[in-house]
Amino acid sequence: QAVVTGALAHLCLSVSDLDLASAQIIAAGASRLTEAEALALGEPVVNVRNAIFEGPAGVIIELLEPVAFPLDRTAT
Repeated sequence: QAVVTGALAHLCLSVSDLDLASAQIIAAGASRLTEAEALALGEPVVNVRNAIFEGPAGVIIELLEPVAFPLDRTAT
């Protein structure tokens, strides 16, 4: 399947503490590709905080703090 321009084939992991998880993944041998950053993406806007790494085997790994999507249902 062709990769769309601007897309990044990667594994995304949800983490509760981005700073702690970033330190742990680096200690495990990953290389940082981006610093932790807060982004406002899409329409409607979804606010995310993430960082991207390359693992020792070359896999691109995104660490992502929990995200609230506009159409998420609230727990009942």
